[in-house]
Amino acid sequence: HICHAFMAAKGTNRNDRMSIALETVGVPVLNAGITSIIGVMVLVNAESYIFVSFLKMMLLVNILGILHSLLFLPVLLSIFGPSRSTNSRDGKMSNENPRFSKVLSDEEFKTNNSNHVQHDLVDIVELEKNGGTEFYL
Repeated sequence: HICHAFMAAKGTNRNDRMSIALETVGVPVLNAGITSIIGVMVLVNAESYIFVSFLKMMLLVNILGILHSLLFLPVLLSIFGPSRSTNSRDGKMSNENPRFSKVLSDEEFKTNNSNHVQHDLVDIVELEKNGGTEFYL
């Protein structure tokens, strides 16, 4: 999440982009780690070896994950991270993902997807004619 927010952030340099990324997803990442730790704390009084092992493993993974995502990774990305992402289609420097750069209107969406919907409906009808015993995507 931190890396994605860093790559999507619009800033003038790495430090600005990391600041924006931490402001955007830092608190949710911390909340996720803390709530995961709270969730396994019910196993503190467990006597079973498997539950105690699971508790230790979850605590270790969550604590190391929080430390790496909120301390270690931001420092590394601020120093060594890419200055800006490139758009592979035209070679221009961009912070935008080309897959999400265009929002289609309702008419464009209907036009672009009408053939796919028609083929899906034909497949469903054919499946029902054959007894509906096969399932595929």
